[in-house]
Amino acid sequence: MHTARSKFRTSIGIALSLMYLGVFTPSLRAQTETTGTINIAVQDPTGAFVPQATLDLRDLGTNQMRKAATSETGTYTFANLPFGQYELTITANGFQRQVFASVQVQTARATEVNATLKLGGASETVEVSTAATPLVESTSNTLATTIDTKQVVDLPIQGRNVFNLAFTTPGFAITPLAVVSQTTLSQGPQDNTIPTNGTYNNLPGAAIVGATLDGVPGISNRFKSAGFSYGAVVVQPRLENIAEMTVQTGQMDLSGGIGTSALQINMVTRRGTNQFHGRLFEDLRNTDLNANTWINNATGLPRNVIKLNDFGGSVGGPIIKNKLFFYASFAESISPLSKVSNATVLSPSAQQGIFSYKTASGALQTANVLQIGGAAGYSSNVLPNVAAQFSAINGVMNQGALSPTSDPNLYNLSHVNTARQTIHYPALRLDYSLSETKRISFVYNQTSTTCLNCNVPIFPGNIAKADAGSVDPYNRIASFSFDWTVRPTLVNQFHAGYTGQYSNFNPENQGVDLTSLYTQTWAYGTSITPLQLPVSSFYPLLSASDSVLWQKGTHSITFGGTWWREQDHYWNSPSGYPRYTFGVSSVDPVATAFTNALGSAGTTALTNAQNLYATLTGRISGVTTTRPLNFATKQYKPFGQYNLDEVQQSAGFFFQDRWRLSSALTLNYGLR
Repeated sequence: MHTARSKFRTSIGIALSLMYLGVFTPSLRAQTETTGTINIAVQDPTGAFVPQATLDLRDLGTNQMRKAATSETGTYTFANLPFGQYELTITANGFQRQVFASVQVQTARATEVNATLKLGGASETVEVSTAATPLVESTSNTLATTIDTKQVVDLPIQGRNVFNLAFTTPGFAITPLAVVSQTTLSQGPQDNTIPTNGTYNNLPGAAIVGATLDGVPGISNRFKSAGFSYGAVVVQPRLENIAEMTVQTGQMDLSGGIGTSALQINMVTRRGTNQFHGRLFEDLRNTDLNANTWINNATGLPRNVIKLNDFGGSVGGPIIKNKLFFYASFAESISPLSKVSNATVLSPSAQQGIFSYKTASGALQTANVLQIGGAAGYSSNVLPNVAAQFSAINGVMNQGALSPTSDPNLYNLSHVNTARQTIHYPALRLDYSLSETKRISFVYNQTSTTCLNCNVPIFPGNIAKADAGSVDPYNRIASFSFDWTVRPTLVNQFHAGYTGQYSNFNPENQGVDLTSLYTQTWAYGTSITPLQLPVSSFYPLLSASDSVLWQKGTHSITFGGTWWREQDHYWNSPSGYPRYTFGVSSVDPVATAFTNALGSAGTTALTNAQNLYATLTGRISGVTTTRPLNFATKQYKPFGQYNLDEVQQSAGFFFQDRWRLSSALTLNYGLR
């Protein structure tokens, strides 16, 4: 049934930069987008570096310890650190012990700690109470901003989507994005698409953008061309689940994730600690608290239904204290929606063939287009199929609101459609410390939606076959990582992920008899046309990366490889039925009759009169159809679906080195 087309992409990039620093710290970025780094430089009171200083790093949330010693250059890098607060203790012979009580680690960023030890005995302790944070990364060219959701957890973010905060970071310039849809003018309070579009630091479009959730690509590559405004992650990053979001632009390390991009947005799920923490929340909205829109008032429509019940809770803590931790959450959003649909209908007189138009002086004139056509020897009767549609449309006009247009022959019919959207947001994270040198993590996030009647009919009463349907996307992202400190100067991290993106549109309309199905596009007014045929897609994406950090003398070397594979299944809507377009072409002989009768009325009136005649009598200007391909026989079949099964994959290798040539000069170079 399916065939596969394979694409294999390779890319090579070379990065070379120089950094002049007053004090050198060998900056090394997080090896994936899920962790951070602490770069340490230890000096004595004269400014000389202190080698073999003992470093004890304790995670304040989990009490897990990491031990190391500074190199002969007095420096060391703690890599692959989960976000959070750490306590750093530095001990060296002949110096007082120094304790940094609060060192903050943020996702995909480096925290610089420059310690100046004081002479004295190890029994004496100097505690540095000022928190060390990665606000200024003096050894990196990367432009980055991290949003810690603890700072904004109480803000009323619509939909609780953390990704909206990406557009509040420095460097983002908004470009207005207008999306106009005839059948989705109002979508209620729970519209989860990103409402703005723009650029970061004047970077070009979305093809260079990478967005990850727990180090896993957030969206299939098929959809990357749409940009941020159409969603950067298929699983909604909810406020209760996301701990941090870092936006990076420019000069990113070659070791980052499954590839490099000019803009990287990294999000990580909250994690459990030795203390139990939990929350319950409820976001309730109601139509009674909202005024009607201006357009609804102008057209005589009632207020759109605005109801939202978004509730849930989360809990995190230890399963085995100091060893195994969990975080779990579940939320549900129930939202009755209202969507306004518009159609153009013919006036009662126009349905009988009486065409109204204004002269150049503004006087209203009429002409019977059926008589004009009949007098020239052509049909003078309304096509029975069209008459039946008029009868059905007239029978449901009282279910909507009619408003006049600038054309006296046409009215706008608007009606409010009710729908119901239910979204589930489960999340789970497990962190297990196998030993002081081996740690594993597993994270799962999901967003599954059921939206009944979200694809609304054009006319009230659902009078068209297959003209309404539901939308049922089911998306999930899973992440697994294994960190192994082989020895303090040799650290390995393996990371694997799965992104599953599934969409199902109008499943209730499956099994439509294509042999009896057809569509009509009228030249004047809106026909009863079935639009909502079943379509579904599934884009599983697998990714893996492995990187090694080796600190050797004045070199901090990172090398490894990345791989991803995406298989795109796309089941198109059924095809093979005819699509009729009504109209009077320039070579149609009936056009001459109308030119003789209404040539002095003006071009617009003449064209509209011809269109009304073509609609009433079913005069066809074109017939099209789509023949699906049978991949097995390589032949086109009369009816059925055209299904795609495509594969794209990429593999890459990288090497980079941050080489300290002197205390004031660092050479950064690499190959990918």
